[in-house]
Amino acid sequence: MFFNLFGPSTIGGDVVRGLYLAEGHRPGVAINSVVFDRVSGLVLLMALGAAALIAFPQYGLPWPLTASLVAGGLVLVLGWWMCPRLVRLLPAGNRFRRQVETELGPFWRDRVLLVRVAVASLAFHLTQVGVQYVLARAAGVALPFSYCLIYHPVISVMTALPLSVAGLGVREGGYLYFLTRIDVDDSIAVTLGLLWFALTVSAGLVGGALFVASGAALPRVHPRPAAPADVSATDSEIAAR
Repeated sequence: MFFNLFGPSTIGGDVVRGLYLAEGHRPGVAINSVVFDRVSGLVLLMALGAAALIAFPQYGLPWPLTASLVAGGLVLVLGWWMCPRLVRLLPAGNRFRRQVETELGPFWRDRVLLVRVAVASLAFHLTQVGVQYVLARAAGVALPFSYCLIYHPVISVMTALPLSVAGLGVREGGYLYFLTRIDVDDSIAVTLGLLWFALTVSAGLVGGALFVASGAALPRVHPRPAAPADVSATDSEIAAR
């Protein structure tokens, strides 16, 4: 979360995570796994938002919003389903095809893994919806939990787009749009958006402090050079013989 504060959307954190996973040796596989994680999260967010919009039509939100979420989720799922099939058009020795068919194969074939990822992602996003509800109550706004189920996934999808640094402006605009539709004052709507951002920054700063305190090294783009052989030890062994 700390590195997400630097760069558009969550790109900063994704890049650092990919470099840590690769450890300078297999950046392609690491970055692809991070992309899969990000796409799966977006699919769950879109599904959650679309399901909430369909389940709670009393808020009168425009139908193109629901259609956009459903269409976006279907496009991502279709792309995931088509990827291992499209790579077969590449030559058998192609590096990208080999990665998709072998090293990234579990992302398509391991159903247990996919279910675990979906459950973990859904639990995480529902927890964030609960935090939204608590923040609204703390600000003196009696937001229905069902409405939090609608606007939080949509705003999260909006801020996932690389339109601004850490989603600034996009997030607040989303809060302003959704909350003023149910007669929440615009100043309170923007305040809630800033409160959520402040909470995110606070969590990121805690993570940054722990990162520095742990003495962890920044990830490397290139692999570490192999340690030189101990020549002196080898010479002494030869002399002993």
